[in-house]
Amino acid sequence: MALNRIAMAMLAASPFMGCTSSTRAAHPAPPPCAPASQRRPLRVSLYTLPANTEYRAALEQAFECEHRDIDLLLAETDVGRNYDPSEVAQALQTSVDVVEIDTLLLGDVAAKMEALGEGLALAPWGSSPPASEFHPAAIEASTLNGRALGWPHWMCGKFVLSTDEAVASAATVANLRAALGVSGRLAVDLGGSWSVPLLLLDESLDDRQDRRVEFDPAAIRSTDTYLLLREHCRTGDSLPCAKPERRFDTSGALAETGAWDALFDGTWKGYIGYSEHLFSWLPAQRRQAPHATPHIGSLVLGPASHPLWMVDAFVRGPACASHPQCALDAETFVRFASSPEGLAAGMWLQGPDAAPGQGVPRYLLPAAKRAWDDPRVAKDRLYSHLKELASQPGSPAPNGGFAARYVNITPKLRDQMNQAP
Repeated sequence: MALNRIAMAMLAASPFMGCTSSTRAAHPAPPPCAPASQRRPLRVSLYTLPANTEYRAALEQAFECEHRDIDLLLAETDVGRNYDPSEVAQALQTSVDVVEIDTLLLGDVAAKMEALGEGLALAPWGSSPPASEFHPAAIEASTLNGRALGWPHWMCGKFVLSTDEAVASAATVANLRAALGVSGRLAVDLGGSWSVPLLLLDESLDDRQDRRVEFDPAAIRSTDTYLLLREHCRTGDSLPCAKPERRFDTSGALAETGAWDALFDGTWKGYIGYSEHLFSWLPAQRRQAPHATPHIGSLVLGPASHPLWMVDAFVRGPACASHPQCALDAETFVRFASSPEGLAAGMWLQGPDAAPGQGVPRYLLPAAKRAWDDPRVAKDRLYSHLKELASQPGSPAPNGGFAARYVNITPKLRDQMNQAP
């Protein structure tokens, strides 16, 4: 992913519209919000999610409904910036109090903060996230050198989406290749900066539960990842999966151009992606293959499944951490964002297409265990299955040094993958 340097603009706080959550329906209406000038601002930079505008509005309203003395200011998020350790560190020093980052960058951000000067180290949270309340991989990924520098929010892993149950449920890479058959094609988005290294790391975990893998571009052709894509994603002498321009938009904005619809032209038997890709993949499936049954399963690139989990977590800047009131407000926010109510704002999209009291699922994976108890999860076949898949312990992606080591080698890995056998 290109690391664009885009200036951050702050959203004006939206006027309070009252609580509409069903959990509050039986309670008296809350008193009017205090004027914005009497509320304490808390500046937060979030990741972009499917239907992001609706998510941000729902989260802001739900939080300010409970915490009327805090004015939650959600920054216009530049995902490129949130993947750049230098820019995250700079933002935490100057323009935001809390930033949501991929914990792949946790160690890199901590190092950049320390390099900015004395007293600017990334601050641990005052009270550590309760280990019993989160997925174990999320706790491990958010902890650096024994310090809870991150507060877990979302998780993600690699899955197979398919209308062929045998493809989606393949328990080994050999089973997956057999289910695809000789001519079955498999789509995957490898345009991101770390997409190829993460797949190879996933294979290393599935093969021997080892996260210390070194990536040698010259040896990539001996991997199951390469063999799988060479056989099932190649078109003539090219590997379209390995081209940076072949991207699939999780927001669904590309649906009008047919980027997702093309996966149901009869030649593609599956798609490798994150669970939230269902948000865009399912509408295309319903348009192009309405009588088919959608399935999702863990991607297994070895003889057994040992999932690689990526984790998004909140970190706070030193200025906020050193100010008692800001430190308290920041912890209040991250606790709310990782609560069942806060996570529901991201897991379910409310709107005209949503059934009453149900919402349209975004198929995000919450790091907090209690969020899975939402009764709507049990009512949705795919989300219910994701709950089962997300309960696997697996291992978190490394939380330090990964970006610096592999962001520059990714093009070489991709070039090797795209060369004709």
